[in-house]
Amino acid sequence: MDKLRDTINAFNNSITILNKACYDKQSLFLFFTFIDQLGWLSSSTEFSDGSDFRNWLETYCDLTKLRCTSVDLWNTRCSFLHMGTAEHKHFNSKKHFRLAFYQNIDFSDQELVIEERKYQNPTKLVDVFDLYNCINDGIKEFIQNVESDPYLKSSVLGKCEKMNNLYIL
Repeated sequence: MDKLRDTINAFNNSITILNKACYDKQSLFLFFTFIDQLGWLSSSTEFSDGSDFRNWLETYCDLTKLRCTSVDLWNTRCSFLHMGTAEHKHFNSKKHFRLAFYQNIDFSDQELVIEERKYQNPTKLVDVFDLYNCINDGIKEFIQNVESDPYLKSSVLGKCEKMNNLYIL
């Protein structure tokens, strides 16, 4: 369990350092990578795919507080990590929302709607602080599940071992 906690702490600390240093995009890049790895850790498969990312969010996070879905976050992840944009080739504006991130602003519900109208439709604004808190709440639940489920624990710790096999000199 120490390796899992060390991995989680390393991601959280790195994301926080980048965010505090005003490297907002880089913080989000690392954040989406973090969710990718959490999804893979919790999956029963040897290799990760997009469903792991969405399943982890749906299993461990209450996204209603963020006003977006796991699909919205997945679409943002794909667009942002691959191209640095808000949309990718599979984005469908009839079914999906673009996400725009903000922090250190206290919007009322009405102000959020007004701000969202300033962007190309359909766009939802997401508070970075709320997003990070939502994921950290999910991590707490994930760790509890790992500790209480022997099969999940064995799988997760085996994958943590694989993660430590990446050599960085």
